Amino acid sequence: ENDPLEGKYLTDSAVDCLEELRKVDPQYELSGQQGVWIVKASNSSKGVGIKLLDRLSNASDCRGAGRVVQKYLENPLLIAGRKFDVRCWVLVTSWNPLVVWFYQDCIIRLCADPWSLSHIGNRFAHLSNVSVNKAADTKANSSENQDARVKEGAFLQAHLAGLTGRASTWESEVLPKMKEVAVAALRAAQNEVRHRKGSFELYGFDIMLDDDLTPWLLEINLSPDLSHSTSVKSGIAERMVDSLLSIVVDLGLEAANRCQAVGPSGSPEEQQALLAPLRPASPWEGDGSRVREIGGEDGGGKE
Repeated sequence: ENDPLEGKYLTDSAVDCLEELRKVDPQYELSGQQGVWIVKASNSSKGVGIKLLDRLSNASDCRGAGRVVQKYLENPLLIAGRKFDVRCWVLVTSWNPLVVWFYQDCIIRLCADPWSLSHIGNRFAHLSNVSVNKAADTKANSSENQDARVKEGAFLQAHLAGLTGRASTWESEVLPKMKEVAVAALRAAQNEVRHRKGSFELYGFDIMLDDDLTPWLLEINLSPDLSHSTSVKSGIAERMVDSLLSIVVDLGLEAANRCQAVGPSGSPEEQQALLAPLRPASPWEGDGSRVREIGGEDGGGKE
């Protein structure tokens, strides 16, 4: 006969074990209940070759020499029942010292179909790439639907304010964490990149939020697509490129002269010490060795 006290002991022990695991595993919340994984081709783009798997062992069956295997986020924040991601633009004008510029405006890309883990083969519910979801549209309404699924950052800001009851959720809670993600990712590669003086690189960061508003980096895109595929993207891309040129052309020398180098051996604390904002002369706001926030449509940065 089963001893109820023994059963309670096992249950309590399991709960304690999971709590200890939560403390040491920064990706604990990604585990989910179904163990879904996502596999991408390492040299592809626009959603080509992406698959969702319900078993990690199946990743070896995917064709292709180079693959990226990631744990799928099973508790995404949804908007109107749909999954979305955030495309952010990040400019690097120096790797040593690390000088990063973060464009404040971003675009929100929604999936065409409602999100559900019951059908992991539905690309229109799980992949937010514009190139993927336009295949869900008919020729008659393709352009209209694409515009409806690509929103400005203000759309997400308003959604988060309504969700949390705090108007500053985006500015004070989510955006700072996204900047930290960008800096951490770039710092991880800082000693691996050969930087040429006077050069720069623009990256497209794709980030998702979970239902606790924690940002998770999906991928970093080299030479991100800036085509005017939707009206929202067209406006933001034009403003971003204009202000980018003002940084790399007009402010490049000034910014370089004002940045204090700590070198690749500098500790995170030393690099953080350089985060006091420089006063920008353009919409891009910056801090040597950290993140500079690029102003939005009004063209004004903020300190």
